[in-house]
Amino acid sequence: MKYLIACALFCFALAAAGGGGGGEDPSIAQDGVVDLTPANFDETVGHAAGVLVEFYAPWCGHCKNLVPEYARLGAAAAASGAGKVVIAKVNAEAHRELGSRFGVTGFPTLKFFPAGSTTPEDYKGGRDAGSFVTFLNEKTGSAMFIPKPHTFVTVLDNSNFDAIALDSTKDVLIEFYAPWCGHCKSLAPTYEKLAKAYASEKNIVIASVDADAHRELGTRFGVTGFPTLKYFPKEDKAGQEYSAGRQLEDFVSFINDKTGAKRTATGDLSADAGTTVALNDLAKTYIAASAAERAEIKAKMSTIAKEVGTEDAQHYVKTAEKIDAKGNGYPASEVARVEKNLAGKVAANRRDGMTIRKNILNAFVA
Repeated sequence: MKYLIACALFCFALAAAGGGGGGEDPSIAQDGVVDLTPANFDETVGHAAGVLVEFYAPWCGHCKNLVPEYARLGAAAAASGAGKVVIAKVNAEAHRELGSRFGVTGFPTLKFFPAGSTTPEDYKGGRDAGSFVTFLNEKTGSAMFIPKPHTFVTVLDNSNFDAIALDSTKDVLIEFYAPWCGHCKSLAPTYEKLAKAYASEKNIVIASVDADAHRELGTRFGVTGFPTLKYFPKEDKAGQEYSAGRQLEDFVSFINDKTGAKRTATGDLSADAGTTVALNDLAKTYIAASAAERAEIKAKMSTIAKEVGTEDAQHYVKTAEKIDAKGNGYPASEVARVEKNLAGKVAANRRDGMTIRKNILNAFVA
């Protein structure tokens, strides 16, 4: 009874800290992960291979959240453990004698049994597949690895945090997360889409840091729960709390507002990107203007374009000249051509330029 109460209190405390909730049933079979019971425990532990054992309870939120990472670890061990490593788990609620035997008082508890030993050491590292692999490779001499999926999110740690987050030329949004956190896992797909949307913006960085593995970074910036999002603009590197919504559109609106970027949730530029209000107003009148009026409008365009000082602004003058040479139907036909090209596969940098070109042409069409 004391054991059950202690475990319940431990998991309740973890859940209150933000780690409980969803996830998968930890009792389900996982490829590469051995289910241990009193009948086979001593047949597996204490022999040729080092064994990492998770003691779990089926109702424990943190145990559920650990399932995907533990399954990745099991797959890595099966593929490249070369008999040096066994990944295992014990339902310590159904088999309390095993939990009591090894001093388990909370869930999940992870213990490593070196080859040839039934005396474990507590595992205290990060609870993501990569951290498990690093630990086990050091302990057993194995060469396991976890293939890293491609990500647009910039991964920060102690070695690169200051160089990127505190760079005064960059606006940086950072997610402080823990691999076992259910809310962090739920946010991950949205956060990846956000990073992809701003991948072409050289001075905007969407980043993340495993604050469970790098706790000093979390402590440094007052992180007390997961996920915590902080914004580090160019002019303020203390770290501002992000408290807006966590839908993709919420993030995009925040970044655009703070940085002046003009991105949509898909990563494309918005319909007003590259345009200038004063030049748009002149463009609207150009088609219907007389030759004399066009000359005057074009002169104003040239003056404003020079004041704006961008290549985009000069496109207004060039478009006006094209209209004079090719007729009033030029803007609409050119918009149709550009849209057709954009519908195909276009490199990101060319796509931005083509979108801005289309936006300026549309100012004349309107």
